[in-house]
Amino acid sequence: MKIRKLFLCFVALAAVLGLAACDDAAASVKGITITSKDNKQEIVVDETLQLTATVFPENATEKGVLWSVSNDKIASVSDSGLVKGLAKGNVEVVATSKENKDISQKLALIVKEKPAEVIQPTSVKIKVANDATEVAVGQSLRLETVVSPKGASQEVVWSSSSDALATVTTRGEVTGVKEGDVTITATCKDASTVKASVNLKVVQGTSTPSGDYESMPITSHADFMEAENDTLVKVKGVVTYVCPEVEAKVSYYIQNGADGYYVYEQNAVAYPVEVGKCYEVGGAKKYHQGNNEIVNVAYLKESNEKLTYTVNDLKGKDLSSLDDMKPYHNSYISAEAIITKTPVPTEKAYSVNVTADGKATTLRVDPKCLSPEEFTTIGNLFKNALPNVKIEFKGIMTAFGYGKASTQVQILKSTDIKIEEPSSEDLVAAAKGALTVKTSLGTGVTKLEIPSKVSGFDNVTISWASDNAAVIDAVTGTVVHPEADTIVTLTATLTHKTDTTVSDTKVFKVNVFGTVFTHEKLVTLDCEDAVTEGGQYGTSGTKPSYDDKKGNIVELGTPKYSWLLRNTLIAKDAKTEGNFGLRMQNNATAANAGRVEIQTSGEYNFVQFVAAIYGNDDPIVIGVEYLMDGTETWVDSGAAITLGAEKELYRVSLPEGSKRIAIYIIGTNGKRVNLDNIELYK
Repeated sequence: MKIRKLFLCFVALAAVLGLAACDDAAASVKGITITSKDNKQEIVVDETLQLTATVFPENATEKGVLWSVSNDKIASVSDSGLVKGLAKGNVEVVATSKENKDISQKLALIVKEKPAEVIQPTSVKIKVANDATEVAVGQSLRLETVVSPKGASQEVVWSSSSDALATVTTRGEVTGVKEGDVTITATCKDASTVKASVNLKVVQGTSTPSGDYESMPITSHADFMEAENDTLVKVKGVVTYVCPEVEAKVSYYIQNGADGYYVYEQNAVAYPVEVGKCYEVGGAKKYHQGNNEIVNVAYLKESNEKLTYTVNDLKGKDLSSLDDMKPYHNSYISAEAIITKTPVPTEKAYSVNVTADGKATTLRVDPKCLSPEEFTTIGNLFKNALPNVKIEFKGIMTAFGYGKASTQVQILKSTDIKIEEPSSEDLVAAAKGALTVKTSLGTGVTKLEIPSKVSGFDNVTISWASDNAAVIDAVTGTVVHPEADTIVTLTATLTHKTDTTVSDTKVFKVNVFGTVFTHEKLVTLDCEDAVTEGGQYGTSGTKPSYDDKKGNIVELGTPKYSWLLRNTLIAKDAKTEGNFGLRMQNNATAANAGRVEIQTSGEYNFVQFVAAIYGNDDPIVIGVEYLMDGTETWVDSGAAITLGAEKELYRVSLPEGSKRIAIYIIGTNGKRVNLDNIELYK
């Protein structure tokens, strides 16, 4: 009997425990996370991507989800979460709990067009300007090509049967060198067997007899600078520097005393020059994007005069003033300055920002002007240069600008540069400026790259601290996404490796996206409703320039609201989704820096957008401001976001009571930002 009672007790206890276990298993759905294979967020049309929805807690009764997309014309999704791209654009893939339709999660996905099919050229035709059959010695003739079929690359490679008779540039410009018959050939770049030729006769030129230049007086530097384009001029001097020849064309600098000139693309076969020799040069004046040049040289006479030139010492002068620098235009100068930003040497031309006596100008390094070896040597000198250090330099004073020109100094020799050794404080400060981490982490990011050093600063060590290690571990970089968006403060301490008394800190506010984001979308600005007509070079007629005479207010978006676009245009480029996006530009004054600001008041608790630097511009920082209800004072959110080259999704939380928001560029370095798909949530 006792055994039976004991058995019944065990049965009852087991039943109770089993019931408790059932109660634990019967948990309701709290949230959903979506991950993609290999954390991809971009696919092309007709490509598929498997998404996985994870329902939590782990012991939820119903783990099933219903898949959907925000736009079924851009992408489709199967019951198993397999997404297929259908058309170019942005789309949100949504996983909704089968148990509770109020719980869902979204994943932003970009669908790109398929790479264009390569069409092979089958034929090429050459068009000769005015159907000419002759070109005069020293004169030029333009050739153009049409490659078939339609859609094939129009790039061709030009060649001459004899450079001694006529040369041809990559743009198809033929220049006569010596009398005779010559054949000019255009070969398709994508198909070397597809080519066409034209026969030309090189004849003696009569348009500008050499006798005219013989009797012409020497043009003064002041008169040359004020001369209109195409005015015939004659100068004399000693050649100070010769740029590498390109397709039998040579550019060089010539100077007499303090007066300097730049001769552009002279025929190197007909008119060869050497450094150190003196010449009289006759040609036409041309002003091109800030620089005054001599082009179409038709007269060159070696001079027996023993001419010399001056390296003009400009210490204490305003190197930023075009007027003050006009007497030294295209002359050799020397000066000293402070480097204001770490240079970023590339394979292309680049600039070094400096200030001389507090006035800003740039040093220019252009591979077209240098041998490959010298270009590399100069790059190695500059890539180790730091902000706030002194530089002594020599170079050619010139100017550049697509609109309003600004001064710049062309650096031509590595021996003309002397850079001061940086101090320990300079090294730490420069490393601090270059240090970046991602500050907006989507739900697909589970590990943050936390650098232990900054490239190029081996003498600086970095240690990290996190104010919320459960969300971001500053040691391992592990990221755990909580339900709600969470701001984590990461603090980097930078210390000089040998001089440990020198250190500094840099703070990053990192927004970790929550796994549950069910906020109501109030406003979208993606510029898809901007008009195409009225723009140029890919801009929209709604706002085709940074400073539009029609004003900076546009009526766009869903719903249609008023937006301020200051120093911002609407355009299409490789980093813009859909038809158009926004391009903000910095400015020399912060008050005129790029800014996108909604003019319509609302209850805005979150702003989300896609952003990247424009083209190959340097990394740039943007911020977010908000205007509280009942006030007129803008408050900075503290979200200083450093943008890189790749498009990324960013989200910033705002306090309750925020009635307007603005996204703006921080700093005054003249760089640009691509901004797209701005969304405001309640």
